[in-house]
Amino acid sequence: MDSSERDKLAFDYAKETTKQLMTLATGFIALTVTFSKDFISNAPDEVKWKATAVWVLLLISVLFGQICLMALTGILGSNRKPLPSLDIYNSSVKWTSFIQVVTFFAGLGFGIYVAIKAI
Repeated sequence: MDSSERDKLAFDYAKETTKQLMTLATGFIALTVTFSKDFISNAPDEVKWKATAVWVLLLISVLFGQICLMALTGILGSNRKPLPSLDIYNSSVKWTSFIQVVTFFAGLGFGIYVAIKAI
């Protein structure tokens, strides 16, 4: 496998990973908002605050996922001369992806905590 094929695969995997995290985050938001009346209405204030934190963190994750996809597109679609190298570790991709992953797992952690406390 040559270098250009590896670069293409790296961008494909980054795109797919970003899209999957966005899908999981939006699905988690939709599911928990739909059933929030069942588990939040009688919950203590601490659980309500953490449920809100879950939604905010996952929304931030989706936002940074979208920004990451736009950064990937910007790198691949650049028309500068000479063409820049395809670098998956470009700071615009690296940091947006990092923030997406961290906020996703933080939101997931808070979500598990809320679920345990609400039971």
